[in-house]
Amino acid sequence: CGGAPVDVSPYLTAAITAQCEVNVVFVQSGAPRVNVGVSVNNGRELSLPGDAVVYEIRVGNGSGIAVNGLSLTATLPTALAGAHWSCDATSTAYCTPATGSGNLAMSLNMPPSSSALVRLSGTLGTFQNSVSLTADLTVPANYEDSNYANNSATDTDAFNTVPVFGNGFEEP
Repeated sequence: CGGAPVDVSPYLTAAITAQCEVNVVFVQSGAPRVNVGVSVNNGRELSLPGDAVVYEIRVGNGSGIAVNGLSLTATLPTALAGAHWSCDATSTAYCTPATGSGNLAMSLNMPPSSSALVRLSGTLGTFQNSVSLTADLTVPANYEDSNYANNSATDTDAFNTVPVFGNGFEEP
């Protein structure tokens, strides 16, 4: 019998006391592992200047651990004018701030298996070839994400080059 700690697994440490009792203590090694992700979609593949667009940015916490202090950002394309956004969270999740305009920057607190939907609306101005919106989700330093690949998402729309009259009878 002795008092030296004995590692019995990555999460347990056992200490045998002088009276030969075993005291087991759960030890968290490293940051909690979570699985959060983001997606973005405006439901279209082609756009024209002057089109009103609504991007749906979805954030999900697929883990069994609450994640507080997620950072969601999106820098608006220069072609998107008059942009404003609002967040609708499920369960006891919440977004701070819940509404805004311009570039998206918010913090989210998300319980296990929760989600949030951000609707970002605006009008497309002049653009060449395509217009894209990328949303990025950053996990706080005190968490470890099991899949960083789903923490950024982009929606790209091509410039609609289909002519109004495709039969050759356009007026000169």
